Amino acid sequence: MKYFYIYTLILFTSLLNLNAQDQWIKEGDNHFKQLNTDKALQAYSKHIELNPADAIAYIKRSKVYEFTGRSQEAIQDRQMAQSINPYVLKHVDPIYRTQLLSKKPFKYDSENNLGFKKSPARLEDYLTSIRKIDQNLSYDSLVVTIIKYLNDQNIDAARNSIAAISINKNNASIIYDLDGLINFQEGNISTALDQFTAAIESEPYFSIPYHNRAICFKLLGQLENAETDLETAIGLDDNISIYYFSLAKLYELQGKKLKAKETYAQAINLEEDYYEALTNYGLLLKGLGEIDEGIELLYNLIAKDYDKVENLFLKGNMHFIYGNYDEAINNFDDYLDIYQDDHDALFNRGLSEILLQNQDEGCKDIRSSLDIEYIPSRVRIHDSLCTSAYNGL
Repeated sequence: MKYFYIYTLILFTSLLNLNAQDQWIKEGDNHFKQLNTDKALQAYSKHIELNPADAIAYIKRSKVYEFTGRSQEAIQDRQMAQSINPYVLKHVDPIYRTQLLSKKPFKYDSENNLGFKKSPARLEDYLTSIRKIDQNLSYDSLVVTIIKYLNDQNIDAARNSIAAISINKNNASIIYDLDGLINFQEGNISTALDQFTAAIESEPYFSIPYHNRAICFKLLGQLENAETDLETAIGLDDNISIYYFSLAKLYELQGKKLKAKETYAQAINLEEDYYEALTNYGLLLKGLGEIDEGIELLYNLIAKDYDKVENLFLKGNMHFIYGNYDEAINNFDDYLDIYQDDHDALFNRGLSEILLQNQDEGCKDIRSSLDIEYIPSRVRIHDSLCTSAYNGL
């Protein structure tokens, strides 16, 4: 719970000095810092009397009401603030801010210019699966070579290695599956799916092609087929962590968040340092409202490899959630130096800038993120925060 206390300290010592130039708001902030609640209420009420459409002032006064046990007045002020500006809660509510920003979990894709990519080809998992059907380990060296090529994005070398091998009944399932992975990396999802199917038909007890085909089904929108294949893979090999990781991601996509939480935990139980699973699990916990638990998990994860590039994004998100907008911007700056076209980082940096009163810079970032990828929910946020009609920032 230490992060709750950190947030509480931030809240009661700063109270979002967003319009500090205003006499009554500034006076109210100062009184509340000193816990002079009666005078704080008088000051905020005076400001509201003069500025009845200032959503932030209602939020500030609601916190004083809440602190003094006047819950009904606090609720009324919060409702009034939201009626003026539906996004106002991001100033005071870490749960709301968690829901607003982009969390950017690891995902499967074929883009080469962004972080947080998840390859379906994890060498140890692949070898574990292959040893179930090849006790002589005769193809280990081939697998190691090709998987390394794939993870290095050296597609040509991987193809050349496959082309040099003659397919026979003993190696067909492995060759088909590796060829499927090559097509997957190239973005040829339908072709990859056909190759994984051929691998399964050649060796029905080979678990990894079921997993790989499930990823293709998911990307093609065939979620029931994806779930069936992942369950089959786990049924054949229940000690391979990537199968649980992929199933948890599928559950998230289906809106089954509690099942996703349980399944990520299973992946982590099998592999306690599984970075991608830990990252997604921590983000899911925050999305479920378990903010302290999620932040604690991500904090410990970052501490293990502080300079990992993806951690810059995670650190930025954590600072944003707890209202440390300057630090959040610094982290997103560093991340964007490496991945300048990352629309999620641009969007989150834009929100951070806006909350620091840097309206022009923040709106520019959000527009840049929308130029890269048009997301309707972000357009609505932009239209609310980046128009002259917006009040309170």
